[in-house]
Amino acid sequence: MKDEREAELKLALERPEDLEALLGVPMWVFHDRDDPHIELRHEQEPVERLQALGGDVRLTITETGRHYIHEPVLEQGALFEWFLAHRRGATTRD
Repeated sequence: MKDEREAELKLALERPEDLEALLGVPMWVFHDRDDPHIELRHEQEPVERLQALGGDVRLTITETGRHYIHEPVLEQGALFEWFLAHRRGATTRD
């Protein structure tokens, strides 16, 4: 599974046109700094590329030391507000 995910991420980084297709989709990416399964750089690189292309992309790095970080993310509550403030294809940022 890890090898498959890394191959997918590598392909996305090598094909900028695939990233460009995501420009109209606001994204908030969450990743743990010490994720034992996926290295942080695999999230940072596509996020930085999308930001450089003008994408509405935010990256939040948590510090739980775990792969499954949905609980601390959802407990913050800010994600739900962000969902309501964004629409696919919108050009404004929060």
